[in-house]
Amino acid sequence: MYQDQRPPYDCERLYRYFEEVYEQLLQIGRTRQLDEWVQKDLIHELFLSFYEKQVDFDTISYPNSYIITSYKRKIIDLFRELQKYSQDDNWVNHPLTLIPSPETTLMEKESMQELTRLVRKAYDQLPERCKRAIFLKYYKGLSVSAIQAETGWSAQSIYNYLSIGLKQLKAELVVHPNLATGGTSMLLLFLFATS
Repeated sequence: MYQDQRPPYDCERLYRYFEEVYEQLLQIGRTRQLDEWVQKDLIHELFLSFYEKQVDFDTISYPNSYIITSYKRKIIDLFRELQKYSQDDNWVNHPLTLIPSPETTLMEKESMQELTRLVRKAYDQLPERCKRAIFLKYYKGLSVSAIQAETGWSAQSIYNYLSIGLKQLKAELVVHPNLATGGTSMLLLFLFATS
């Protein structure tokens, strides 16, 4: 089993910052016309990255500004990624590709089913607590405090289970780099697509 060798991290403080700036971050996303589910995914990925990197907020003069700036950078990265895809996909506007053939549609459907099966298999191999944390957080949409109330786990444990679970899911999917390196939302879309 995976053992995290890092010293204990103050998840309570991280969660307090999350609570303080959450609405402000959503408002920033709204001004940039992002769907709310995209914003929530970006925010959760941001705080998960803070946890994984063990960002020491004691050394940061203005933590809220740091978090807001980090979030704006994630939005910029998202727009760059979207722009890259739109530039690479010029073939989409070609008249012959506007309506996919029945064969293409069938192949895409089978490919999606296969990816869903692979993600589900990887998820089923996770430790039970990691599976439960991912399910409660991303499928039921519970906050960390709601998960604490339901499970009795500490905030630190919840972040650990989420981090370990998502890392293991991505590690199992190295044969599909677009899933393994993609955002959490893509991975979980396949995971809970048939739930």
